[in-house]
Amino acid sequence: MAFDDSFREREVIEADDVYEICGIRKPAEIYNLVGLGDHLTDWKNRAEKMGATIIPRQVYLTQMYEQYDHRVAWVYHSQAHDDEVEDFHHIVCDCVATMENPDEELEDIAQCPAVLAALEYRAARVSKVLRTQEILNFYGKPEGTVDPKAHTVRTIKSLVNFVMNYEKEHPEGWVANTVSGEHQVPLLATVLQIRPYADQERPEQVSLQTVVEEMHYDGSLVLHDDGTTISLPIAA
Repeated sequence: MAFDDSFREREVIEADDVYEICGIRKPAEIYNLVGLGDHLTDWKNRAEKMGATIIPRQVYLTQMYEQYDHRVAWVYHSQAHDDEVEDFHHIVCDCVATMENPDEELEDIAQCPAVLAALEYRAARVSKVLRTQEILNFYGKPEGTVDPKAHTVRTIKSLVNFVMNYEKEHPEGWVANTVSGEHQVPLLATVLQIRPYADQERPEQVSLQTVVEEMHYDGSLVLHDDGTTISLPIAA
């Protein structure tokens, strides 16, 4: 499976600066990774002693309460069991330093304010790269609003299908989800820049919730019991 970096963070180095470094007068791109830091490195080392393989894909340095540095990372995680090898991507942050059993408590990380901020940032970046604002504006979502016209539903479904299938093939790309193979409606709504849930006072308005329910009904998506998490059918 080829590695895809469409949504990776990049920092462009100008041609003159590249020439000073290596004698080649050509613009270059580097990955602007900040490193895992002490807490995540300690977690990675402990996990690897238990037979896991951890590979960071993207790391952000955020701030907690405007004073504490806090790293948030999207990582590849492979773990050998007696009868299978489990491999997936997931989000992790410096909160692992305070967890007695991080592998069993990773779901709690999704509630960390730094993680929520990083997820919102990722969703905005994915939206920008995909140009969802321009696409939906062209097909019937007034600029500056979160309420697309009813005839835009088909386009929204196509964008949802693209994001879901892209993530299935390239989980390393991190399209603003917390674990590979599934997505959360609020974050996907941020990617699409539309309303996540139906407005009780205006039920006729299109929301991602109504689109997802239609896609679940026709079998193209699986809507989990929490009403928020969606995934592709196994055969998809």
